Amino acid sequence: MAGNGWDEGPGRGRLVVGVNGSPGSLAALRWAIARARRTGVGRLVVHAWTSPVGARRTLRHPDWPPVVEAREAAADVLAAAVEQAFAAGVVADGALVRGAPAAALVRIADREGGLLVLGTGTGRFRVRGRVAAHCLKHACCPVLTVPPTAKRSAATPAVRL
Repeated sequence: MAGNGWDEGPGRGRLVVGVNGSPGSLAALRWAIARARRTGVGRLVVHAWTSPVGARRTLRHPDWPPVVEAREAAADVLAAAVEQAFAAGVVADGALVRGAPAAALVRIADREGGLLVLGTGTGRFRVRGRVAAHCLKHACCPVLTVPPTAKRSAATPAVRL
C-alpha cells in the first residue's frame, strides 16, 4: 500500500484506530501498531462512547452514576489500547469521544487525513459490524478492516480506497 500518501513518512496523515475492546478492534490495533512501527506514521487511537440512556437526560445529569460508569469504562478501554501501543514502542495519542462511534470515527479520520483502521464485527456473518460498514460507506479517507483472527504481520484486511 505504499505510495498512497498516508504512509509516506512521518507527518503524512495518521492511522486512526477505532477500539472498543472487542477481539476485532484489538486485532486492528495490533495491525496499526505494526504498520506504525514500519512507517513512522503518527497514530491516533479513538474510543467513542455513548451513554446508557438518552442524550437529554445525560446532558442534564452528567454525574448520574450510569453515565459516570459508562464514561469510566470507555476510558479504561482507551487506556488499555494506548498502553498496548506504548508497550510495543509506538507513541499513540488517545481520544475519548462521546457520541455515536461510526459518526465520530468518520469525522476524526476525515479530519486527520489518514487511514482509518477498524476491526470487523462479531455478528452472525462476521464480515463487518455496523460501525465498520458505516465507515466504509461514508469516510472520505481510506478504510481498512482487520478480522479478529489476523496476525500482526500477516493481516489480510479488506481495504476501500
